[in-house]
Amino acid sequence: MSNKRRGQLTVSGEWAKHLRPFFRRAFWKGERQAAKDVASKEQDACPQSIQEIEAVENLLSRVASVPAIGNGLELWVPHALTLKGVHVPLDVAMAVVLDKALSLGLEPEGYRSESGGRWYLYKLLSPKDPSDA
Repeated sequence: MSNKRRGQLTVSGEWAKHLRPFFRRAFWKGERQAAKDVASKEQDACPQSIQEIEAVENLLSRVASVPAIGNGLELWVPHALTLKGVHVPLDVAMAVVLDKALSLGLEPEGYRSESGGRWYLYKLLSPKDPSDA
């Protein structure tokens, strides 16, 4: 019996009872190889902007270069980030960037998602009034 079920990439051949262990191994080997081929084709089809990898150190230097006077900062952050040459999750990298932004008097205002990454928005902290204390 040869059929293809939903979610499978390859077709299973007829499995005679005495050959089932062999054909099972052969089927799942073909399924794993087909999944790798599909993943590599999808990665090749991605535009270069999505595959862009940015170093967290570059983001920190851009945040530090913001002048003291101004409305704030818009920071482009791609989905793939590295810290000291090692890939890091986005939330870990953004915690480091946020710490730097807060030390410079910037607070987060939100973000806009686009293909390949996000635009993070920061605004200057409003100075505290001494009479409020």
